[in-house]
Amino acid sequence: MRPRLGPWAVAAAVLPRSARGEVVSLTDADFDARVAGGIPKPWFVKFYAPWCGHCRAMAKDWALLAQQLEGEAGIAQVDATTEVGVATEWGIRGYPTLVLISGNRSKKYSGFYSVDAWARFVRAGLGIGEAWPLPKHRSRPERLLCSALEVLLELVLPLLVVAAVLCGAFWYLWSLEKRAQRSREALGAREEERWREQMEAARVRRREGRARPESQGGAVELAADGGRER
Repeated sequence: MRPRLGPWAVAAAVLPRSARGEVVSLTDADFDARVAGGIPKPWFVKFYAPWCGHCRAMAKDWALLAQQLEGEAGIAQVDATTEVGVATEWGIRGYPTLVLISGNRSKKYSGFYSVDAWARFVRAGLGIGEAWPLPKHRSRPERLLCSALEVLLELVLPLLVVAAVLCGAFWYLWSLEKRAQRSREALGAREEERWREQMEAARVRRREGRARPESQGGAVELAADGGRER
């Protein structure tokens, strides 16, 4: 009698090798069937473009993540330049875009790009109120709100960061200019004080120069008077 296999053992047996500890490449044709709304296990999907330098740079770390989370979550990737249907459905606007799908809900990743950070994000799961329904299950208000938030995160916040950096640079240059101005004013004050001291010393020397001949003339007159008396 053959031993009876449980459902997990059967699933592991029929899964292709790429699904066990390796990155799974998904397409328009098999995305929904393979991911299945993140049930029974979550899926962490990377939407990328072949020409994207950041996507190529993180490829090795993405493969390491698949090995680290083997049996806990599926790690997948979608070429958004060829699998246009899935990319459009998920509203992919930039690369790479990382999406965690679990329990028919999803959330885009916006943290640090490292294996440990990704693993913590996946293992933490999706808390109540912090994830969106899958695109095909979203109502019109939810789609509009989700699009608005994505525009806010992808366009407005970077512009605010740039504006803050520019304001900081302007303030720094302004403080340097004010410091230089104070230094110039202090230097000018010292030079003016030095000039006044020099002018005062010159006046003193002129007074002493005028007083010396007068005193010498008086001495000569006294000497002449003394000679007449003799």
